[in-house]
Amino acid sequence: DAGQVLILFGTANGPTASNSFLLAAPAPFLNDQFGPALFAADLNQDGTTDLAVGIPQDDLFSPELVTNIGSVRVFFTINEDDPAGLSLTPNNLPNVTPSGGEAFGTALP
Repeated sequence: DAGQVLILFGTANGPTASNSFLLAAPAPFLNDQFGPALFAADLNQDGTTDLAVGIPQDDLFSPELVTNIGSVRVFFTINEDDPAGLSLTPNNLPNVTPSGGEAFGTALP
């Protein structure tokens, strides 16, 4: 499961499908369950809403393969008026004490 996140932007009348953006799993996360847990908040305190995405089956290759440790990627808003205004180069919140099968990123606050 690669996973994806559908973002529906709001209007005065609520969210609309015509104002949406599909955030697909970036490589190399094609089999890592991108997006089962989400958290939206102003994480870098710049006045715009950012998005944290859980990737619970993410693997670590350093120096050897450790499978399914999981991770969280943060996509910072770079243009709040643009549906595609998220930075598509996510910032990594690594699992700081990795061991196989932990699935870090399965749940977010």
